[in-house]
Amino acid sequence: MIVGLTGGIGSGKSTVASMFQKLGVPIYNSDVEAKNLMGRSKKIKKDIEALLGKESYLEGKANRGFIA
Repeated sequence: MIVGLTGGIGSGKSTVASMFQKLGVPIYNSDVEAKNLMGRSKKIKKDIEALLGKESYLEGKANRGFIA
């Protein structure tokens, strides 16, 4: 079974995910993985810069404030 955990800011997603993890349920945190990919993947960096401009990355790191 695959379950998606969604909700607004401050709704308790991280708390519930932590509870599941303590019970041995495997967790995939898409926010963490997306940030990792934005930092590692040359293709993703290139695509983001093509879409948003060179300001998207400063010194090779995602400019999260600009991207947001």
